[in-house]
Amino acid sequence: MRLIFVWLCLMVAVQTALAQKPANEPKRVAVAPFSQTVDAKIVAVLESELANALATYCNLKLVERQQLGQVLSELKLSNSELVDPKAAQKVGKIIAADYLVLGEILDYGAARGAVSDRARIGAHIQLVEVASGNIILSMISRNEVSLNTSTSRTVGAILSTVAGDLDLIPSSKASRVASVLSAAKPSLPHLDESQALTMYQAAMPAITRKFAEKINQMSPLTGYVVANKDGRVAINIGAISGCRKDHEFLVYTDGRVINDPASGQKVGMTEVPVGFLKVVDVEDKLAWCEVIRTFSDKTPLPDKIQVTMPVRQSYHEFYPVVLPDEVYQIIGHVYKAENERAKKEAERTKKEAERAKKEAERARKEEEKKNKQN
Repeated sequence: MRLIFVWLCLMVAVQTALAQKPANEPKRVAVAPFSQTVDAKIVAVLESELANALATYCNLKLVERQQLGQVLSELKLSNSELVDPKAAQKVGKIIAADYLVLGEILDYGAARGAVSDRARIGAHIQLVEVASGNIILSMISRNEVSLNTSTSRTVGAILSTVAGDLDLIPSSKASRVASVLSAAKPSLPHLDESQALTMYQAAMPAITRKFAEKINQMSPLTGYVVANKDGRVAINIGAISGCRKDHEFLVYTDGRVINDPASGQKVGMTEVPVGFLKVVDVEDKLAWCEVIRTFSDKTPLPDKIQVTMPVRQSYHEFYPVVLPDEVYQIIGHVYKAENERAKKEAERTKKEAERAKKEAERARKEEEKKNKQN
């Protein structure tokens, strides 16, 4: 019976793969059951929050969890076994998924304080590409919330001292990161189960949203502002392109040209952030947005958003707050130093070439002199 089920799934997958898909069809992603190293209820909340973030903020189509669970059960595969490229490819092909999301909770705790109740949670989440079996995104993040303010803040969200990179953490270092997190957690008196679960649920969106943003950065939706009317801004990215309500877009302009100090050729442009848009209404080829932020302003100024300005899918809460002048100043210092270094190197090379030329000329004259004497 199990073989018949797997065979039928394979047939469906093959038919799906052979069918002609529209170019704009979103990739399919499945959230695999997380490693059950902690309370199953906490794991279930994280899985649900992650699936919701991917469905809401990414141009991805979620595979039904029941379908994935059925396949894993029939093949008798655990979450840890999916990290194996062959296992991931096998499951991914059966459910016609392009990506698998794997994860585990590394650290958690909740406490009742004199002023507020608080909770912390740390998670390791990975994105596996089914076609290759490679882990193409790996993120370890920790978040803490306070119940009385209903706001969350990131505390040491990424352990850069362990991995060296802010967000991409090799799976080979996951165990080391986990041990660091475990050693760093404070001893806190526990809340009751219901209260703690509420706290964890409040802490998780910041982590899952960040993972969704990292996926978007791999292949963001891009376009241009095409209209600005009555405080609402239209962009030329619609439902056909995968745009949905609540998606956010960074509006920016090109800044200064970046030249290669050695060749003098243009290699890029600096990016000057202008503001952020949030989609409120989506048409087939168009999306209307509200202006939720303009840089250097206490309140958003829609008039700053101009037609033809480029936009890129991004989320304001993860975008670094850096003023254009500061960006220019930093880039200016860096490239001034690079240009000076390149100039000195060119002068040194020129002098060495002239010295070599003189040496060759001297050697030639000495050779001529010897020939005459002979």
